[in-house]
Amino acid sequence: MNSYVYYLEPKNAKSNDAVSRALEEFACHTNIICSDGKRHDLWECGSSTFSKFMNSMKDMGLKFCGWRRRGGGQIEPWPPSPKRVA
Repeated sequence: MNSYVYYLEPKNAKSNDAVSRALEEFACHTNIICSDGKRHDLWECGSSTFSKFMNSMKDMGLKFCGWRRRGGGQIEPWPPSPKRVA
């Protein structure tokens, strides 16, 4: 059985501040190459934290891109398009 690791990528300072207050400092991974071939700064989190932030983006005025990794695979966009925030 493969488990998933979830990541949040804040798209503005307000979003980054909210995530940094909610997660431990060690959860931040910088300059990580993802499945799109680009480098990203990501905050690792559990599925419940990921869902909480992704579901509250609109209400809280936050902007994130979500990512996940299955087992030892590549970090991929999650949820897949068209729900991604640019």
